[in-house]
Amino acid sequence: MRLFRSGYDTADIDGDGELEKEELSVAIGSLQSGRLSTEEFDEIWKALNPQGKPFLGFPDFLDGMVNIKLDDKSGLRDKFNLTKPNQLMSLVMDTPVAAWEHKQIMENFDGLENLGLAVLNRNDTDMSVERRRKLMERANDGTIHELEPQQTADLKRLHRKNVWQAFIIGFLSCTVTSIVENIMTHVYDTDGIGDACDTCFVTCIEDKGICLQDPEHWPNGITTGERWYSGQQTCTGFGTPNPVGFQCKAGYPMLNISSLEPDPQHLERVYMFWSFNGAALGLCTGLEIAGLYYFGLLNAVRVANCIDMRLLPMNRDRATVAQSLIRAALELGQSNVISLGIDPLREEAKKNKLLNAIFAILYMAKIFLTGFTMKVLLKRFLARGGAKYALPWMAVPATAAWNALVGNAIMREAKLRGLGVAIAVEMFNSIVLTNPDLSEHGAPGASRIFKLQILRAVACNIVKHRDFYPTKEVLLKHSMSYLGMFDEFKGAVGAEGGGSTNLIDVPEDFVRDMAELTKDEQALVLKVLVLCSILDGRLRGRERKLYEQALAASDESFENNQQRIKHLARDYRSMMPITRQDFDDIVELPALPATVMYYCNECLATCALVLAC
Repeated sequence: MRLFRSGYDTADIDGDGELEKEELSVAIGSLQSGRLSTEEFDEIWKALNPQGKPFLGFPDFLDGMVNIKLDDKSGLRDKFNLTKPNQLMSLVMDTPVAAWEHKQIMENFDGLENLGLAVLNRNDTDMSVERRRKLMERANDGTIHELEPQQTADLKRLHRKNVWQAFIIGFLSCTVTSIVENIMTHVYDTDGIGDACDTCFVTCIEDKGICLQDPEHWPNGITTGERWYSGQQTCTGFGTPNPVGFQCKAGYPMLNISSLEPDPQHLERVYMFWSFNGAALGLCTGLEIAGLYYFGLLNAVRVANCIDMRLLPMNRDRATVAQSLIRAALELGQSNVISLGIDPLREEAKKNKLLNAIFAILYMAKIFLTGFTMKVLLKRFLARGGAKYALPWMAVPATAAWNALVGNAIMREAKLRGLGVAIAVEMFNSIVLTNPDLSEHGAPGASRIFKLQILRAVACNIVKHRDFYPTKEVLLKHSMSYLGMFDEFKGAVGAEGGGSTNLIDVPEDFVRDMAELTKDEQALVLKVLVLCSILDGRLRGRERKLYEQALAASDESFENNQQRIKHLARDYRSMMPITRQDFDDIVELPALPATVMYYCNECLATCALVLAC
């Protein structure tokens, strides 16, 4: 009953409690992956409305749906289903979820992701009736992925806002710690290291009883300007100047280079210096990280609202999108769990895992390393006395700049993942509907090898990508559902188990079986492969090689059009409109030559990505 009520409310776009024929037509076109002919729709409307009323109330709709479900002869129940929408429209309509299912969905969110859900719960917005009507019409036309001018402007505004918020957070955080460090430097007369500028360095020669000024042992930061002692005088022990001989500058301890034992008072000052600075640094860093990720989460949620995707109340499809946006905002990696017969790490070597771990550590230390480098350069070119007060401020621009890059990366990923859901579903539908054998949901007229190759195009690309990138996972689930093969693979466990007929993540099988298809089927599979390749906004080297191998195994009339694929990925990354014609051009038009300007733009984009990754 709840499912039928939800389906009726979704189809009743204006919410007046009267389901009209035009509203039902838009709803069916929006909620289903396949297309119904005019005759088929008229047959459905007649079955729902045998009395020929101008509109249907919910009781009439319920009676009609029950009759359709119980009618085995007409076949209408297999042609449409308002209670089970496609993956894209379940992000728009509120589908009822049982308590046990909701609990199961929530168990997939870990600790940090639950914090993201808390932000989502406080900032989700309702959709007006008029906006909902327009969205259903766009879904019926397959144009949700085509952003309206206002949506594009809102996304750009959100992007800039998040970058500036991240910059200001880093600037304020590091400014506070620098002020505290300057105060501690003034109060305790130390910079917290060896305090070379405040220590009198000598070398004592025991057998001669001589204390020598020894420039070779001075730290690199000491300049040749001010000297606190000069000449040579006798002394009575290591580091103890003769009362009548030279003395260190008043108030400064002497460090005996021979024993490297500083004055205890100096150590106490260093300890106090770092106690206060450490507390300030820890507090400000915690607030900085919390602020950076909070605003990242907030703006990522707003991205979903901006492109008309609702995330609450939660269902399975919404959970997938919400989780991907939260992980993008928190800079968490992708899932590598074997699922749907795919092992994303089946080609990952152990040494690559070690390198990834090293890169992760370097990434976490990027702000510290940048600040440290700038401090070293400052010490090299500034007098030591002034440098000890200026050094703490070197981390301010480094931290602010890094935070701005991180804010940029978060919004870039949020936009790709949010819009990528619509791109994956609608472009897949648009591509497969060009083939008559795939025009119906379940593709009963298509051969098994053809349907397997479509799934392999997506699965093998995921293997080459080496993780379950969220929009690629959406495309995989949608393609399985559309081809009527989801139940076959939902229990598979990848290359580690199951028979060879259930393996769709083996690139060698995918390339080999391209020769089993007709030219038109090969063209469609190549388009699906290209679609999956660009869903993260880039064409990686491993994905490009898979495309080249599939191309070599296909009809020789297809040209290697990877440059057009790269341009398509760049356009998608820039939120420019993408149409089915773009994919048709890749398999039909001559190869596009690379230009210097293209490589310059890609180099800049790659540098920004590397710096913020």
